[in-house]
Formats: sequence, C-alpha cells, structure tokens
Amino acid sequence: MRRFHDKAIRTEVVTSRVLEGWTAYADLLLLAGIAEKDAAAAQRHWEAAMRLWDGKGFLDAAAKHERRYSTYKLGLALLVANRLSPPAKLPHGMIERN
Repeated sequence: MRRFHDKAIRTEVVTSRVLEGWTAYADLLLLAGIAEKDAAAAQRHWEAAMRLWDGKGFLDAAAKHERRYSTYKLGLALLVANRLSPPAKLPHGMIERN
C-alpha cells in the first residue's frame, strides 16, 4: 500500500497460483464465461453459475455470507447468455429480476 496525500493506493498482486474456491461465486463464474475463448469452457462456467440461481438471485457464497443478493450478477448473466453460441436461455424469472 502507498499513500498519496490523504489517500491510500492499494494494488493487487498477480501470481500464478489459482484462487481456490472461486467457483462458489456466481460473478467469478460469469466473468470467466465472458473471458473464456473456448466455447465449451464458457458453457461450463455458465452452467455452474446457473446452478447457483435460486429463482430470486444467485445464492452463492457471497450472498449467503451477506444475506442478500447482488443485482450486478444479473447483468453479468445477461452478458454471458448473449455471448454463448447459441445464446443461452435465461432461467425463469431472471428478466423480471433485472
């Protein structure tokens, strides 16, 4: 961490070590689906994220811990759904939540 006047600047340190447990988070799965160049792998990330959809939101590790859903994950899901080929069908109720 560095200081600039009264502000703190923090940096992320990138390592070659894979973050363990990242698949318990819908946003990380959805971001992986966006970043993935391999269509089959992107589809697998989508399917893993959809297993966390409970009809109201993504009940992932963060939602369980915070006891609330994050709406930005709905937007990520829409982005991933449209990037897949063919585009993925959204779970019932997801559009109404967005």
